[in-house]
Amino acid sequence: MDDKRYAIAVTTKAEGMDIVLHGLQRQRAKRIAARENRTRDVNTNVQLVPEKDLEQR
Repeated sequence: MDDKRYAIAVTTKAEGMDIVLHGLQRQRAKRIAARENRTRDVNTNVQLVPEKDLEQR
């Protein structure tokens, strides 16, 4: 089982990246990102990011 935690990042061309959710399991984060990407316009991207990568930024 993957016990790593992920965040959901929303990236827009105009505003850059915002982290909107933290501490999610990978499968849940993937489902949320896929659902949100279906409802967003082409200038917005929703993706999952490992939380350990956020700590390095």
